[in-house]
Amino acid sequence: MEYIARKNEENGKEQPLKDHLKNVAELTSQFASIFKSDNLAYQIGYLHDIGKYSDAFQKRIRGSLLRVDHSTAGAKIAQEKFHQLLSIISGYCICGHHAGIPDFGCDADNAESSTLKGRLKKPIEDFSSFKKELEIREFKDVSEAGAIIRVSKNQPDFALSFYVRMLFSCLVDADYLDTERFMRGETNRSIHCDFSVFKQKLSKKMAQYQHLPGIINQKRREILQCCLSAAESKRGMFRLSVPTGGGKTLSSMAFAVNHLLKHGLKRIIYVIPYSSIIEQTSNVFKKIFGEEYVLEHHYNYQYDYDENNNLSAMQERLKLATQNWDMPIVVTTNVQFFESLFSNRSSRCRKLHNICQSVIVFDEVQMFPYDFLQPCLKAISELVNNYGSSVVFCSATQPNFDFLLAGQQIKEIVENSHELEVVFKRTEIIKTGVLSEEDIVQRIKTHNQALVVVNSRKEALSIFENLAEKESYCLTTLLTPLDRTKAIKKIKDDLREGKTCRVISTQLIEAGVDIDFPVVYRAVAGVDSIIQSAGRCNREGKADKGYVYVFRPQKEIKRKGHLLQGIQIGDMIMNEFDDISSSEAIEAYFKYAYAAKNLDINSILNCFVKKKNAALLDYEYKRAADNFKLIDNDQKQIIIPDADVALLIEKIKYSKSPNKFLNRLQQKSVSVYFYEFDKLFNDKKIFEVIEGVFMLQDISLYSKDKGLNIFYDDKNEFLCV
Repeated sequence: MEYIARKNEENGKEQPLKDHLKNVAELTSQFASIFKSDNLAYQIGYLHDIGKYSDAFQKRIRGSLLRVDHSTAGAKIAQEKFHQLLSIISGYCICGHHAGIPDFGCDADNAESSTLKGRLKKPIEDFSSFKKELEIREFKDVSEAGAIIRVSKNQPDFALSFYVRMLFSCLVDADYLDTERFMRGETNRSIHCDFSVFKQKLSKKMAQYQHLPGIINQKRREILQCCLSAAESKRGMFRLSVPTGGGKTLSSMAFAVNHLLKHGLKRIIYVIPYSSIIEQTSNVFKKIFGEEYVLEHHYNYQYDYDENNNLSAMQERLKLATQNWDMPIVVTTNVQFFESLFSNRSSRCRKLHNICQSVIVFDEVQMFPYDFLQPCLKAISELVNNYGSSVVFCSATQPNFDFLLAGQQIKEIVENSHELEVVFKRTEIIKTGVLSEEDIVQRIKTHNQALVVVNSRKEALSIFENLAEKESYCLTTLLTPLDRTKAIKKIKDDLREGKTCRVISTQLIEAGVDIDFPVVYRAVAGVDSIIQSAGRCNREGKADKGYVYVFRPQKEIKRKGHLLQGIQIGDMIMNEFDDISSSEAIEAYFKYAYAAKNLDINSILNCFVKKKNAALLDYEYKRAADNFKLIDNDQKQIIIPDADVALLIEKIKYSKSPNKFLNRLQQKSVSVYFYEFDKLFNDKKIFEVIEGVFMLQDISLYSKDKGLNIFYDDKNEFLCV
């Protein structure tokens, strides 16, 4: 009998198992060579599917419905043939390559347990037939893993856990790619580019601003020059502290391109706090470098095999379409980036090895999640120390992470950032006390152009409805990205042409939206949010001074958690400092904020820091993944139907490459929280159009002005955000 890895039902071809193991071993080794672990990676790849040599699995692959565990066998071989350290590392990767990296477990775990300890006790089908085709030798060389320990010195645990995760990423990406190659005949999904051409294109773009008059433009050019100079520095961590309006998006990209060329790095990853503004930033880069070179990745259409290799035909096609970030420029979100780094699932982890040797730019770094700040920064340190990446922290309100990055040097890109505050200070922030919605409406009607920023979708919608004017706009995440983009473009046109333009928005407008109003009203919030809102006021310095009025809403929605703390600390800073936009006020704000919060609220680091008398590599990957959720309430997508949607749905149903159609649907979708989704579903306002994809059925609930009406039922107390 010929032992096969899989069968292509469309053409009847079968892939020899020995070929699959060799292909995956070579590809895993190639990926891991970037962090000098090609030998161990080869062994892991070679063993990962060795359990498919059982007669039971061969019957399954040829049509039997019998469920067969094929992932445990390789871990058992590693336990027998490898050094103990390497056997555990390999076991995590091999046992987890379908079901996800398991927790280590304990000696008391039995064969029914999903832990690594339990899996190694599990009786499995006889797979000894591998000896007819393969020779498995002992592997005792610990030098590759040892290098990680040496770099990490007295804190090896998190580093080793991260190392396992990186090897796992190499394995699962190699496995997916070889499967895809056999099933679909594709040999290479990479997009290669010449970054020196990128440098020329960016330089041409920046030259447009070279001779613009005024002190603001002069300082922007100086900031750019600082970025170009810093790009010549050795790899590491960098801090770009630039006031709002300082041109940090293009200047940070100039740093990234030049730094990448200086050190021969692989790609640029641009990380943004909000999915709602990601399209604007990515569009800037697409216009400069070319649409085919920029990947947006922010929504989660995630599909995973279970341990029994079960996946529907639809999920299989969507699974193969999952991006692995093998692109020159990736624009993503904090949620996607960090949750991938702490996930244990194959679909989310397969991209991790492609973060190695990258320039990673974190925009609006003050938006890092407080509850997970410690593990996030720990992961960033690993990427810099052991995986050849450089990191740039960008913000107009730069937090001080030094106390959480002990011993890690952060180079300042702009040394005189405090001096820039004076030049870029174009607004006066005024505390106005309590204002009702009627007060706000009357006040902004006295201005031809005005922006109001509030803390919830419901507040924004209520003020917008009270305003009831054609020249007004409501910007929230209840609009689809497509409609939101169109609205922002129209707002910019109105502002530029001097037309009446009054905008009511949530905080989505605070970061990444280059927009300029003469007056801004901001509901009281954290100092960082207030300053970001102020950055939308008199941005280009057209007036001698712009005015930002900070008010407390008369109808205060009950707050909790970080939003409440931000408001309380913001109040305190406004009482303590005359100018809350000063570097001293910002530093004090973050000092108070960090002191008031648990920066590792779910004890993620404890999952990877060895306890006293714990077993070697006793890590809890699944527990960490289950508890590492940057958004308290997970969200689901609801497609808003239009003339194109039905056609896109049909294409997804029958396409072998549905990813491009999914991306287009994302532009026509709205994210809602799970409990909002459940309410809409139970009320038959939405329906499942294809597996895992939902569409709005009651089209009266959506308008291009207000977005999706989730507040249609007064009896239902939706979360007011």
